[in-house]
Amino acid sequence: EAITFVATMLEIDFASSVSFLDPFKENYARIITSIDANALNVVETAKQLANQSRDQARSARQMLMGGAALAAALAALVAWYIGRATTKSVNQIARATEDLAAGSTAVDLESLERGDELRSLVHSLTTFRENQEQVARLQANQVEMAEKAEADRRASMEALATQLEAEVSSIIEKVGAA
Repeated sequence: EAITFVATMLEIDFASSVSFLDPFKENYARIITSIDANALNVVETAKQLANQSRDQARSARQMLMGGAALAAALAALVAWYIGRATTKSVNQIARATEDLAAGSTAVDLESLERGDELRSLVHSLTTFRENQEQVARLQANQVEMAEKAEADRRASMEALATQLEAEVSSIIEKVGAA
C-alpha cells in the first residue's frame, strides 16, 4: 500500500511537472525559430559578403591586369622612344662621319653631343675634324712655303742672271776696249 501511495504521488508529481514544461516548450520553439532565422540571416549575409568579396577580387584583378597592361605599354613606348632617339643620333653621327671623310670640316659636331656612350664617338669625330683642319692648315702652309720658295728661287735666278749678264757685259766691254 505504501508503494501504491508513493506511486500515485509520483504520477501526480510527474504529471504536474510535465505541465510545468509547457511554457518552456513555447519558449523553446520561439528560441529555435529565432536561432533558425538568425542562422538564415547570417548565412544570407555571409553569401552577400562572399559575393561582394568575389566582385571586389574580380575588380581588383581587372584593375591589376589593366595596370600591368598600361605599364607594359608605357615601357614599350619608352623603349621605342629611346630606340628611336638612339637610332636618330647614330644616323646623325654616321652622316657627320661621312661628311668628315669627304673632307668637309664644316660639320656641326656640337649639336651631336650626348650624355651616353655615343659621347666618346662624337669626341673622336671632333678630334678627327681638328686633325683634319690642322692637316689642311699645314698643307696650305706647305703650298705657301713652296710658292715662296719658288718665288725666291726665281728671284735668285733672276738676280744671278742679271749679275751674270752684268759681268759678261763688263768682260765684253773690257775685251772690246783692249
